[in-house]
Amino acid sequence: KVDYDVCSNYGNWLYSAGIGNDPRDNRKFNMIKQGLDYDGNGDYVRLWVPELQAIKGADIHTPWALNSAALSQAGVTLGETYPQPVVTAPEWSRHINQR
Repeated sequence: KVDYDVCSNYGNWLYSAGIGNDPRDNRKFNMIKQGLDYDGNGDYVRLWVPELQAIKGADIHTPWALNSAALSQAGVTLGETYPQPVVTAPEWSRHINQR
């Protein structure tokens, strides 16, 4: 699969940027939901983000929501070994709280 292939992925990039055609108002791409749906155990994230490899299961999608003991056990220090989130969308909370 080629990510740059305009004919197969252009619409997805427009949608993610919020500038494509969509009949619904205030539509956003929910990264947390997508991560849980398509990478439930976090294997893909673990492959590409080695800083988070020691975080177990789906918690890898929201490391900022872990308590300090879990972060310490995984060797993660937010703001030092892994960045603090730039934004946290309100709609993410329902996916964080259901785990």
